[in-house]
Amino acid sequence: MELTIESILSKSPSQTQAVGISIAKRLRLGDTVALSGEMGCGKTEIIKGICKGLGYKQSVTSPSYIHVHQYKGEIEILHVDFYLDGSEESIYDLGLDEYIGGNCIVLIEWADRFPKTLPNNCWWIDIKHTYTNPEWRNITVTPTNAVN
Repeated sequence: MELTIESILSKSPSQTQAVGISIAKRLRLGDTVALSGEMGCGKTEIIKGICKGLGYKQSVTSPSYIHVHQYKGEIEILHVDFYLDGSEESIYDLGLDEYIGGNCIVLIEWADRFPKTLPNNCWWIDIKHTYTNPEWRNITVTPTNAVN
């Protein structure tokens, strides 16, 4: 199956979560998903959808102040937030290299802050507010094999 770059218009948080559920169906163990977008654009909403799509039934919240949440459901999910990290060294100190490419799926908010710390073959999801409506989002999904 060939995966291509998708551009999606979401008109609500529930639609944004539905995008995440759709993405989850295409993820495999070892995948890393890098999310970027300004504050409040819906990164955590997409991750809620991905986690739901992967069978995780508990609450999903942004790990901004603790950096990492680990969800154990049908499969292990690592939810990481780079927002408050000040340097690449602090990212390496999180020990992500033990998880990336392993028997879990790694989801990283604010990944664009430290792209050099990520594997070359990760998925990218970029979310932007639209100028048309403050509730709407433009979501660009770049699967791992579509990255140049």
